[in-house]
Amino acid sequence: MQALAAFVLAATSIAAAHPHHHHHQARDPAATTAALQDIRLIKFGPGKNDTAKLSIAALDALHETLHSAPSRSSLLGLKSDPLFKDVDHRVLNSLSRDGYGCGPGYIDMSDALLPAYNSPAPVTSSSLIPDLSADDDSEPVEKVAFPSPNPTSYPEISSMLAQVDGASLTDFVKTLSTNFTTRYYRSSIARNSATWIQGRWVDIVGPSNVALTENSFNQPNVVAAIPAAEGSTNEEIVILGAHLDSINQRSTTGAAPGADDDASGIAVLTQVLQILTESGYRGLRRIEAHAYAGEEGGLLGSARLASQYKSAGKVVRAMIQMDMVGYQPGSKPTITMINDTEIDAGLQTFTRGIVSNYASEATMRTAACGYACSDHSPWIEQGYPAVCISEAGPEDSTLNPYYHSANDTWDKIDMEKGKVFVKAVLAFAIEASERAPTASTSTEASTSTDAPVTTTSVGEPVSTETTGDEEETTVPTADPTELPNAPEDDSDGSRSEGDEDGSSTPWPFPWEKPDWWPAKW
Repeated sequence: MQALAAFVLAATSIAAAHPHHHHHQARDPAATTAALQDIRLIKFGPGKNDTAKLSIAALDALHETLHSAPSRSSLLGLKSDPLFKDVDHRVLNSLSRDGYGCGPGYIDMSDALLPAYNSPAPVTSSSLIPDLSADDDSEPVEKVAFPSPNPTSYPEISSMLAQVDGASLTDFVKTLSTNFTTRYYRSSIARNSATWIQGRWVDIVGPSNVALTENSFNQPNVVAAIPAAEGSTNEEIVILGAHLDSINQRSTTGAAPGADDDASGIAVLTQVLQILTESGYRGLRRIEAHAYAGEEGGLLGSARLASQYKSAGKVVRAMIQMDMVGYQPGSKPTITMINDTEIDAGLQTFTRGIVSNYASEATMRTAACGYACSDHSPWIEQGYPAVCISEAGPEDSTLNPYYHSANDTWDKIDMEKGKVFVKAVLAFAIEASERAPTASTSTEASTSTDAPVTTTSVGEPVSTETTGDEEETTVPTADPTELPNAPEDDSDGSRSEGDEDGSSTPWPFPWEKPDWWPAKW
């Protein structure tokens, strides 16, 4: 039922068809790297056949058009562009909808399906893009029922809500959006903001509960965990997400502070982690905070992580995404829940109940956003229940007019009103994770007794002002496979910034590193 799994299955078949070539057929690393960089597979709709292959140049042209002039005529005009000569024009037909406003509108599946690149067959368009119409025999994710939120069952939430602090939210957004001139995922300093967030989260939950999960580009996802209560045997996960990257739609090399989009969401995640930790909360289920890389490039980081979780058999109870929560021009704060048809109806009802019970000062509304408008979409693609909340929908008059520009700065948003998102997500995390009957809530969250892990500690977070002209700061990288419930990895290769042979950081992908792979890529 899921196109992603069908793709992986087809890619595996390609590798199996040439079992003896892996160690004997030499390959030009430069040519391989060029092929990987030149071909991308995107998914532009919920159907399993809503996929197309594009060159990087074509994808860049599509991305630029979507952000600079997302009108029907401008998108359809790309059909005559030589870059789109061999591109399935259904992509343009699908994206050329009036009112297109937020998010990439497509999922770049290439990183999520990197096992296809590990094929001993020649790296060609046909080997990278197998038949996606094949039946998918993977097990569907079991649909869950969500109870009605019940504040009387969770009296501890009231004291936690009193700890929500708008000034701290503002300070976090200001620091993240000004310390880095850009957080664009292809920039030379793309990694720095991720390691800064890693450092902040390590300070809150401890180094054993934070990891970086690598992508093919130089910006990792950051994952932090509040482990389940001691003695809990429940292996389900509640995921709270936001994206850490930013973009300037006029120039990818220009300033992209991304205060609202989406430093505001990362600030909410950080404060939720802090309140849960300081309160000593441990639920029946594990809670994870995810800061996704490369959202603006096609939901890259979340697509890869969701694919890894599905492949590893992880069970996600619920996922909630926050994308742009700080622009609040009205007299009252507003929470807008994205209600596209693919979003689980039960989870929508649960989320609406959470807001009305725990953030009642907010005006609650709904809006459609379209396919792949934020990082909840890849989780839905994998069959997991996921929802997204924001300040506004793409066609709302209250949508931040400064996003994707150099003017998306901290002084234009109101995180005092944005506190309602902390309240909602905090309550969402607790009610979705549920109180464990035998939980010991006095245990500090930074010292886990269930599945202790060993990761590379991060020292002081990067705090110096960073510009595009400065050399990237190298920060030790935690091994994502050592984070409890992370996808397994038995591989032995590695990559590290500033390392010619890539020997200090584990190979980040869940398959064996091929001998023809470039030492530094």
